[in-house]
Amino acid sequence: MTVLEGLLPDRTFVVALDAATATARLQGEPDRIEREDTAFHDEVSRAYEQLAERYPERIELLDGARAPEEIAADVRERLAL
Repeated sequence: MTVLEGLLPDRTFVVALDAATATARLQGEPDRIEREDTAFHDEVSRAYEQLAERYPERIELLDGARAPEEIAADVRERLAL
């Protein structure tokens, strides 16, 4: 038995951004995940894309190349639906 007992969020937003752009945006000292190589980040991205395809009613990919304000407005708009 797990603590969550199958409980899942109603909505998950994944901010998708290619590894090169994400690396260029880094500020300060990178953490353990940020120090991983591009292959690792590509694999994680593919996994999130597969989850979004499998559960489109629950997981939404957002274009992380946009300005943070635009992404936040998009999330607020989608939550209002």
